[in-house]
Amino acid sequence: MKEFNARLAAKKVAWSWPTIAAALIQKHHWLIVACDSCGTVIDLDLTFSRAATERFERFVCAQQFWDRAMAEAIAGARRDARRPLIVGVMGSGHIEYGDGVPHQLAALGVDDVATALPWPADTDYPVHDPPIADVLFGVASPP
Repeated sequence: MKEFNARLAAKKVAWSWPTIAAALIQKHHWLIVACDSCGTVIDLDLTFSRAATERFERFVCAQQFWDRAMAEAIAGARRDARRPLIVGVMGSGHIEYGDGVPHQLAALGVDDVATALPWPADTDYPVHDPPIADVLFGVASPP
């Protein structure tokens, strides 16, 4: 939380989505956020209506389907006798933190995978374990 508050105070990108997403996927319906700087405690009710829950579950299933389909295509192309270098261009949600396609590739026995994401050049790179990607490359911020 201290890192999160420091990033906000410095007007830098602050990441909280992975924590909220993990809570939703694990069906933890409450998330408590305590602010170190002001002492505020916020209880977030993450429950959804039945329809919203079903839509979210369909979204996750569709995401996993696409992750597996892309991984199968990459793994298939790698089976070529020439062992070509394969570059997959996909949205960040399919590769962040080694989830998605990299996870599916590992399940298929492909373990020499590297991920790269664009990152605003005027912000600090995030430090997470696992990292958000193997390589972050700076891009100019929009005007």
